[in-house]
Amino acid sequence: MFSSNFENSKANSEMSRAQKMENVTLKRVAKSDGATIPKHSYVALSNFIISTLSAKSDQLITLNDLLDKAQKELEHNFSGEMLWYLLQVKHDLEAREIVTIDVDKSRVQRLKLAKKIETTIC
Repeated sequence: MFSSNFENSKANSEMSRAQKMENVTLKRVAKSDGATIPKHSYVALSNFIISTLSAKSDQLITLNDLLDKAQKELEHNFSGEMLWYLLQVKHDLEAREIVTIDVDKSRVQRLKLAKKIETTIC
């Protein structure tokens, strides 16, 4: 009886862990697959980028300003390389044509919403 309950508990624990670790394979502009990151990180970062751009009157932000804002507002929510995840999600949103990236003469990247977003990602 005990071993059966223990095995059921172990199976439930493994299933719960698998559900928590659902991943998303990101897209790249070059039409190849990008990195694979946890889905909850993707959803949080894509919504952060889109809401940050939507809050701006011109829907435009430099990459450096976006990274600074993310570091201040999100770093406590992430274990690991949050800024790396953010850059990968930025590439994915560009590949999905949700944001556009312009680079000026001084090589400063500017992100802008490419189209009106009506729903959140995922």
